[in-house]
Amino acid sequence: MSTLQVNFLEVPDKMLPVPPGIYEVLVATAPVLKPSKKGTGNNLMLEYKIMTEGDFKGRQLKETIFLSEIGLMRVKKLLVSAKIELRATGVDTEELIGKTLKVLVKQEMYQEKDPMTLENVGEARPVAKIEQYV
Repeated sequence: MSTLQVNFLEVPDKMLPVPPGIYEVLVATAPVLKPSKKGTGNNLMLEYKIMTEGDFKGRQLKETIFLSEIGLMRVKKLLVSAKIELRATGVDTEELIGKTLKVLVKQEMYQEKDPMTLENVGEARPVAKIEQYV
């Protein structure tokens, strides 16, 4: 039998959302291309690690970009912000790994079955806006 030596009375029930503001982030992992849940196209899934000093340094933020016309414009802004050369033949998304950029975090209320916190990335300083639904 294994015993975890943790005081679970001190473990929070949920993580607090990242407060609204501008944060420097690092593209932590290789972006992943996945089919959308509805099967109507593809999503580009990204993970960022907050590098700005403070309570939320090291925290991860996730972005899902549906690759519609608007989504492709968001990806282009992301690539430009990360100083990746735009080419007519496309871009290897792994070039984003290790790049830093600034993102704007926003919070909005979201309720489906139960209220929840979600994080999403959009417009930037110069590239990304992260919307958290609380």
